[in-house]
Amino acid sequence: MRMKNEARLLPFFLASLSRQNFFGCYEVIFLDSGSFDDSIEIVKKWGGNVKILSINATEFSFSKTCNYLVNQARSDLCLFFSAHVELLSSDFLNEVLLEFNAGNRIGFFRQVVNHNAGYSLYESIFLNKTFPKRKVNNQLCFSNAGSFSAKEILEEYPFPNVEASEDNAWAKLVLNKGFEICYFPDLEIAHSHNESFEQITRRVRINKLARFGARKCYLKAFFKFIKIFLVLFLSSFDRVLAYRYALAHSKGYL
Repeated sequence: MRMKNEARLLPFFLASLSRQNFFGCYEVIFLDSGSFDDSIEIVKKWGGNVKILSINATEFSFSKTCNYLVNQARSDLCLFFSAHVELLSSDFLNEVLLEFNAGNRIGFFRQVVNHNAGYSLYESIFLNKTFPKRKVNNQLCFSNAGSFSAKEILEEYPFPNVEASEDNAWAKLVLNKGFEICYFPDLEIAHSHNESFEQITRRVRINKLARFGARKCYLKAFFKFIKIFLVLFLSSFDRVLAYRYALAHSKGYL
């Protein structure tokens, strides 16, 4: 798991790990990329079976850090989490292991809003649409905020070297190789950011650059604006709020 300045929410993640009714052995590997808060000290004081690795912020790469973590792992089963998520079931790890032993080699979990982190209507609707309560066929929603894979697959097919959206790029890679990616809506993690309008634009732009390059995607921006505005307006009847979120998101494509 990658972390940087996660001191506010990291204790909630560690607490959700401590609540696990799991009697097997597991190791939690943290890769810190230049935290200047108490993140590292919080992990050290937790007392679980942890390994803490560190790199400079200038060395950070979404893809390379994932591959580095895989190389450091000793288990046949690797789980990826953001350091600010929470596992919402005390049997979460048991259920993942059951699915893995049943032959599911790659999977990802349902994401719901994190009340400790905060969230907006925009984010709540996005999560409900992307990670619904039912099984879905869209395997490209695979997300490293909460996922697992057999280590042998990760070693044979490392994360591609992309600017961002390394999970989406990897999902496309392994799907093209004939693997199945399973979605487990009953396994929930709390994961939200309560982003500002500027942070939304920045995140969308980073992912757009990774997927579509530097060219401006006017048509995609237009349709994203219309879709997000209508969904938010029909959910809240707040025209101004719907406009601002739709604009913040669509600007990321320009």
